[in-house]
Amino acid sequence: MPRVAKPKIDIPKDVFFKYTVNGRVLAKVVDGRLLCAHRVTTNTKAGIDSWQEFASIEEASKSLGVPPPKNFGCPIIDAEHPRIDWSTYRGGYYIPKKV
Repeated sequence: MPRVAKPKIDIPKDVFFKYTVNGRVLAKVVDGRLLCAHRVTTNTKAGIDSWQEFASIEEASKSLGVPPPKNFGCPIIDAEHPRIDWSTYRGGYYIPKKV
């Protein structure tokens, strides 16, 4: 009988995915700031349930009681804002520093 390699770590078997259509956004508050997305993938049910769907960023801001972000979208990729190296990314949120 051939040998089978055993995994060294437990890899989560469940992946939860949530997305919006027609310009709607998913939003939640992280560290007192509004975090918005159109697609979210997590490995826990609680993580995906923490996102709420809204018609717009402004509506999410009013409903969650935090100010809307000053800048929408991603920063321009340049020397100051390099591309994210996904091969070394190990989780967490990419939230720009407070100015």
